[in-house]
Amino acid sequence: MELPIKICTSQHADEVLNFYKYYANFKNFFRYKKLPTYFNAGDHPDGYVCFEYYKEQKICEDNHSIVFIDALKEGWHELPSRCVSWPRDKHYFILSSAYWDIEDPDYQLPIDYTLLYFPWVLFDTVRTFTSFKHEFYFSNIEYDFNYPKQVSFCSMSAVKKNHRDYIIKNLIPQFDKSRYAVKYAGQQFGVDLSNVDFVPKYSDTEDQNYFHVEGYRLFENTTGKELQLRPSQYMPIDIYNISYYNLVAESNHAGSHFFPTEKIWRPILSGIPFVCISTQNFLKRIRDLGFRTYNTVWDESYDSIKHPQQRLEAVTKLCLQLENFDWNANRDKLVEIATHNRIQWTKVSKIFTDSFIGMENSIEQYRNNNT
Repeated sequence: MELPIKICTSQHADEVLNFYKYYANFKNFFRYKKLPTYFNAGDHPDGYVCFEYYKEQKICEDNHSIVFIDALKEGWHELPSRCVSWPRDKHYFILSSAYWDIEDPDYQLPIDYTLLYFPWVLFDTVRTFTSFKHEFYFSNIEYDFNYPKQVSFCSMSAVKKNHRDYIIKNLIPQFDKSRYAVKYAGQQFGVDLSNVDFVPKYSDTEDQNYFHVEGYRLFENTTGKELQLRPSQYMPIDIYNISYYNLVAESNHAGSHFFPTEKIWRPILSGIPFVCISTQNFLKRIRDLGFRTYNTVWDESYDSIKHPQQRLEAVTKLCLQLENFDWNANRDKLVEIATHNRIQWTKVSKIFTDSFIGMENSIEQYRNNNT
């Protein structure tokens, strides 16, 4: 592999590698001797190809010895089942929004690969609310701390998963229906949200695609624009503002990999307090990025529990305890955390820089081991 690596990109990889060009130009700024960049993305018939992780047939038919894989919108959970059919005589560079320890016995794949981690969802969230070319740039995204609130917590998820089923079957039955606002798999649970939600009505049965379909229908007038609106970018601020906190049910729960999605970035950006159901040490890694969580206000020790079921039970216990939490007495602490996180949003360029450096180092390591 020579510099730059010529690569025919897929959609999201193209966005990341075009963003990389800005980073590379900044890195080289004011230097007399231009430093090498690692990628030359675009339409290169003689370059390596980047396929979305779910295009098994194209991956199998490609004749390159190296293939780039676009898994930027999904994490580890999609790869073990997808890569079973991929040829074993290739090396794969997997672009993913999830980070995991490739030496961990629990995170082995039956292929030869290098992980190139880039937080695409954070990147997408930043450009959604900071680019004036995006309609959501002008939307209200700041949580208000005016008490009292109508409900204890809100929670929004579209796709059915075991840890989200747990919320419906085991957590909310312990609360009065007037104390929560939950959207899940097309259905609504608890208080009526029709007057504060962008989806005017809800499904009568479970439908994992319902909210996505309704959202895309609402934003279809942005199709073809430079920055097209997607339901995942919508900030549910009106739902947040009737809630004391957001119960985040992230995409993954089992394991120790790190895959932050819009479900965590939206409450961090808006300032609403949150309790998070995710993988082990997820909140610690959020703090490692410079953001604050609520470990100084209430007990977040559930985050370090290894066993997924025990972690769910600990989250349930905390939600029950928060029914007696004095929000007014702790308001200043909560506002302080929200203010810190909003300031931290102005410093996320370092997160992207560190990710690009990590990608370059991973490629160098592969080069050194294969020359």
